[in-house]
Amino acid sequence: MRGWLERAKGIEPSYAAWEAAVLPLNYARAGATLAIPGRSPQDASRPETGWRDATATASVSGSAHESVDGMTGKMTAGLAVFDTAIGRCGVAWHERGLIGVQLPELSDTRTLSRLSQKAPGARPAAMPPAVRQACDAMTALLNGEAPDLTFIALDLDNVSPFNRSVYDITRTIAPGETLTYGEIATRLGDKLLSRAVGKALGENPLPIVIPCHRVLAANGKTGGFSASGGITTKFRMLAIERAQSAKNGTQDEPMLFDPGLSIAPRRKR
Repeated sequence: MRGWLERAKGIEPSYAAWEAAVLPLNYARAGATLAIPGRSPQDASRPETGWRDATATASVSGSAHESVDGMTGKMTAGLAVFDTAIGRCGVAWHERGLIGVQLPELSDTRTLSRLSQKAPGARPAAMPPAVRQACDAMTALLNGEAPDLTFIALDLDNVSPFNRSVYDITRTIAPGETLTYGEIATRLGDKLLSRAVGKALGENPLPIVIPCHRVLAANGKTGGFSASGGITTKFRMLAIERAQSAKNGTQDEPMLFDPGLSIAPRRKR
């Protein structure tokens, strides 16, 4: 990350100083959850209640017995696939929240293989109720509805503080809306962090829930997308959401994404 910051800013940055001085100020400005008093950075993407209550239901009812340790009653790490309008996605979880989401690959085997890289040690298992609820919400989103996915608990303990800050802001982008890499960087305190923001989104372990597809490059350019299908998948997800450009779109004029139009719009003379 230091290397990215150096190239982005052209100077030798002090990441620790940036994190201590800039990050707390901009969380409140961005509406990120890390600003909640009494919560540590590791808790930034976990709701105060709900996940443990819902997972406890699984251990009591036995409805997801494969993913609950019979000795301790705790949820064990699990993997599963679920159907959506864009194909069969994958999800990985453990007792503290989701740890990975995988967009569709060419086969379930490949989807689970990619997902297992995000969740070492997790095995295919039946979904506990909280995980099923999260998957139902993701499915609804990809069916063109607009559910709020911020209720879904995420465990980002293994994610760097900078990446977490990018993901917290990205989670505030509502369906149908977009931000640019530069706008996220500005909210973090320095527009020159745009490239570092792009790198963080390319490492996003939880697409859909952390909606990196809603982040575009400047002047209407698409930016990259590391999922299978690349920008075609990104366009498809944005089209489902009838996404609008913050600058070019209006409430009555949806921004239509077409892979053949993945270039910046011409400026009026």
